[in-house]
Amino acid sequence: MTAMTRKSASDKTRWLPNKSVVAAPYWDRHIAWAVRAVKKGEASPEQQMLAWDWISYVTGSVPEFQDLSFRMGPDAERETAFAEGKRWVGLQLNKMTSAALDGAIHKEIADEDKADKRRRKDRDSDE
Repeated sequence: MTAMTRKSASDKTRWLPNKSVVAAPYWDRHIAWAVRAVKKGEASPEQQMLAWDWISYVTGSVPEFQDLSFRMGPDAERETAFAEGKRWVGLQLNKMTSAALDGAIHKEIADEDKADKRRRKDRDSDE
């Protein structure tokens, strides 16, 4: 399911890009509670999904919330850089959920296991 099709207590019709990239994003009490619960490690599955959707909205990292990073006007360079920074954070978070990353994770685990075995072998031979 995508962020826009999930049912939640929040009014996602308000989740539109702001004209100013530095303006505070929309939030409500349900979002605040969800983010706080995630931070404490106590979030329900619904709160976890709402917090993830809101982070995707804030960073503009999913198609439903994407907006051009390029800005025009007197502060164009600064606002474009700010928008790109937000987008970069969102892309990095989404990358962590990508199936393409699974192979790299399994390789890292295998490499750590090999290193652990070498350390145990070296430790045992020293004794």
